[in-house]
Amino acid sequence: MSPRRTSLILLSSALVSAAVLFAAHAPTSHAAERSSRQVREDLRFAAKMAEKGLWREALFRWRRALESRPDDPGLRNNVAVALEALGERDLALTEYEKALAIAKSVRVRTNYELAVRAMEMSRKTEDEEATPGEDVSLTGDDDEREEPGG
Repeated sequence: MSPRRTSLILLSSALVSAAVLFAAHAPTSHAAERSSRQVREDLRFAAKMAEKGLWREALFRWRRALESRPDDPGLRNNVAVALEALGERDLALTEYEKALAIAKSVRVRTNYELAVRAMEMSRKTEDEEATPGEDVSLTGDDDEREEPGG
């Protein structure tokens, strides 16, 4: 299993726990009760979708919840993890940075650093694949050619 895949699995497990925790602590003022209930439902559903690897649906729900809670660093972290799982690394880094600007969280910082490393490794691999190697003859024909007349 690749290091990236392993880190995504670990992150998604932590994410599911965090999403449920954040849902349980949503604001419950009477005026915003319906909205708060919908946010909690979105967070629970998003966590279930992430657990199943349905990242687009999880991302949709987390982004919708983010409209009501734009200053929630845990929710921004969840959005970033989903973006990363979908291969949107640049957008994921931006979300991690927004989350870190709101609150200095060890979990968010760790996820951000893992995302940066994954991006660096990916770029290194892409660079190596783009660099042409030496042409090597597998048959050895180059060494065994006879010179004309000889």
